[in-house]
Amino acid sequence: MKKILYFGMSGTLGGTESFVINFWKTFNKDKISVDFIKAGESLYFEEEILDGDSRIITLPARRRNPIKYFFSIYKLLKGQSEYEIIHVHLNSCSSIEPIIAAKLCGKKVFVHSHSAMNRNRLITRILHNVNKRIMNHMVDERLACSNKAGQWMFGKHDFIVINNAIPLRNYLYNKNNRQEVRKQLGIENKFVVGHVGRFTSIKNHEFLIDIFKSIREKNKDAVLLLVGDGELRSKIESKVIELGLKDHVIMTGARTDVSNLLQAMDVFVFPSFFEGLGIVAIEAQAAGLPCIVSESIPVEAFVTKLIKSVSLFESSSKWSEIILKYSKSFKRRSTYKEIKTAGYDISDAALVLERLYLNDYDEK
Repeated sequence: MKKILYFGMSGTLGGTESFVINFWKTFNKDKISVDFIKAGESLYFEEEILDGDSRIITLPARRRNPIKYFFSIYKLLKGQSEYEIIHVHLNSCSSIEPIIAAKLCGKKVFVHSHSAMNRNRLITRILHNVNKRIMNHMVDERLACSNKAGQWMFGKHDFIVINNAIPLRNYLYNKNNRQEVRKQLGIENKFVVGHVGRFTSIKNHEFLIDIFKSIREKNKDAVLLLVGDGELRSKIESKVIELGLKDHVIMTGARTDVSNLLQAMDVFVFPSFFEGLGIVAIEAQAAGLPCIVSESIPVEAFVTKLIKSVSLFESSSKWSEIILKYSKSFKRRSTYKEIKTAGYDISDAALVLERLYLNDYDEK
């Protein structure tokens, strides 16, 4: 059995956390055992992970003391010979302490890119550009959620795309689930515009609210369903109130039943500034939803004819005009075959990563 140690999970639900938990659940537990690092106060899916017989190892938070963080990793890996592979999930290279410590301890290192751009602070961008040169000389396997994410993280170095796959059958359109969730939310007779994502600047919630304001001006039955949480939530709540939309916007917070909430929506809107892939766009297509997304979404997410891109240079009115085309007589359908063929069913994608761990991967 191969023992793997994962770095990069956070306490907030996002694409990386969804990727990790989906793959972890699907791995052949007779061949692969995964433990997790918690470098902070919380780890999303912590209870589920512990119930699944994996360990969670707590380390000091990096932000408080990077030097202490590095040496705690080094001490851990030096004393834990059972971990053959250290798999580091990254949105940027601003922190590469686990990679350096792992190589000093003679471990095999997998680095996994989950993003395609960095709009964070200047110091974070500088660290990323410097550290990725160091990282690329230390890594054993380079992985990415899309070609765009791989090129951004690894440059000209070779990498392997691991599809951000999902438990596909859980997301397929279900009329009974749709009716039940819409009833629970009190939106039975509404045109439901939906979004799933953290309240962070890259998700572009402010523009999404502007789009919805324009939709409401043309369709008084419209409601906006926002699934997720994050540091900008209060700011977005204030904007919703300021624009007089409070009674027409539902914020659910972070949820683990996204597959059900997608059933309740009529159209999925995703105006992100950038995405490594945008796993939720795959989930929305699996639910049979028409998806209106920004042009920054990687081409790998376009796996059905249900997804359409719109430039962020277009006005909120233009976006609303496109979205409102789906307010009447759109018929949901099964997308199982298309998404399965594209390689986004977790049962297939998990095998690819398993084979890499077991040195049984053939690119051909």
